[in-house]
Amino acid sequence: MVGILIDQSTLRSEGVEIDFLGHRAMATPSAAILARRFNAPVLPAFCLRQKDGQLTLTVQPPLALARTNDRQADMVENTQVMNDAVAEAIRSQPDQWFWFHKRWKRHHPDLYPEDLARRRRQKAMRRKQALKT
Repeated sequence: MVGILIDQSTLRSEGVEIDFLGHRAMATPSAAILARRFNAPVLPAFCLRQKDGQLTLTVQPPLALARTNDRQADMVENTQVMNDAVAEAIRSQPDQWFWFHKRWKRHHPDLYPEDLARRRRQKAMRRKQALKT
């Protein structure tokens, strides 16, 4: 049994582009690759906080994953299916979710003005340093 957190953004070179909660986002295909390689079922699992602070683990039935002759297409489709399961869990209990990272930073940088400002400062510093040399 392997547990993989798939709700993280990833580099374009390492991920696949999917739709996540109505926005384009990068996602890791790791779980989709492993599921195909080992013919393993994928069961979405979520922890829900209860009022008393306890956590309840909910494990859902296996997802219906594509398995055709096109591995690349299957990887993208199955990554989407897995992220759809996460999105559905978020929609059903939005108060249970909090991200520490910028999930849509690659496709929607305008959602993170502080990050854009930091990038501009870094770019200006690099330009300034390049002029000195």
